[in-house]
Order: sequence, then structure tokens, then C-alpha cells
Amino acid sequence: MSRFRPALGIVFVRDRLAMPAAIAAGRAWQRLHLAATASGLGAQPLNQPVERADRDRALGRSDDFGRELAKFAAEPRWEATFVFRLGVAERAAPPSPRRALEEVVRA
Repeated sequence: MSRFRPALGIVFVRDRLAMPAAIAAGRAWQRLHLAATASGLGAQPLNQPVERADRDRALGRSDDFGRELAKFAAEPRWEATFVFRLGVAERAAPPSPRRALEEVVRA
């Protein structure tokens, strides 16, 4: 049994609608996910809170999700852009389906 406790993580940026910030956040997530996997940990995106904040804003509804996510930021100017969970998996995940190389590369 692992002594590692499951964790919730959030990637914050100054402006989550700016493309450079979105790309930097995606790269940070990729690196973190690869490092976690190499360390025997499982990681999974949980981005519904960010998506709900966007949807509520777009529909003119109260932004409850955005307000709650903002509580985790160290400073008020940071915005949550990516939420994930991290922990020790109970069982190994099956490999993702992949196409053969010749199906995607043309000479």
C-alpha cells in the first residue's frame, strides 16, 4: 500500500484565453504527466470545473465554478486553466489505441 495520498492539481496562468499562456499550460501539463508516469503515478485531467466556468460566463449565469477555482490561486490575478488529479492507480490502465506508422506517414 502506498503512502502517497491522492492529490488535486491546478495549473494557473495570468490570462487563460491568451494563446501563449494556453500553450505554456499544456506543455507544463505534458511534462508533469510524463514525470508522474515515470514515477509510477497516475494522472488524469479533470477540466470540467474550468469548462463550466466558461460555459456559465458565456450563458450569463453566475460564475460559481470560476469563483471557487480562484480560491486556490496564490494571487487574485492568476486564473485556473487546467485541473487534474494525481495518485497511485489501483490497476494499470490499458495502452491507448495507436494506428500503425504506415497509416499516418506518407513518403
